[in-house]
Amino acid sequence: MRTVHTAVTRALVATAVCVGVATCAAAAPYNPDHLPSAQLARIVDICHNVLGLERSERPSAGVWPGRVHLPHVVSRYQGCIVSLSDSLQQAIPQPRAAKGRTNPIAAGSFLYASGSEIARREQQACEALGFMPPSGRLAACTRNLQATFFAIDHPIE
Repeated sequence: MRTVHTAVTRALVATAVCVGVATCAAAAPYNPDHLPSAQLARIVDICHNVLGLERSERPSAGVWPGRVHLPHVVSRYQGCIVSLSDSLQQAIPQPRAAKGRTNPIAAGSFLYASGSEIARREQQACEALGFMPPSGRLAACTRNLQATFFAIDHPIE
């Protein structure tokens, strides 16, 4: 009888693990501003390919000075999504990607890039979103990304 109980228990645990893994795998992408899927896909692509951020980056906890949209626990990848989402929503009319232009691909991880390389990637990310020089929106988008990453790297708590 004990063997049957053990086998049933193991089967239930295995089923629960499979359901948990399937639920995690089917989890929706991080979308704090509830953007339409095309806009979110564009931002996710920019955060990953242009900036070199990874979805799997370990988040850190803290209070982020001046960044009210950031959750208490956040990664730079999530901060990028929040920042670019905010920049996109503040733009009137909505920016458009330049025709015939492809987004640059980051050479290596954001975490190991030099300060000047990070600044270049931040501007390229905003350009990939559709803000073109000498636009004040490009400068605002770039400053917003810089401030978001600074806040994540320098929490109050």
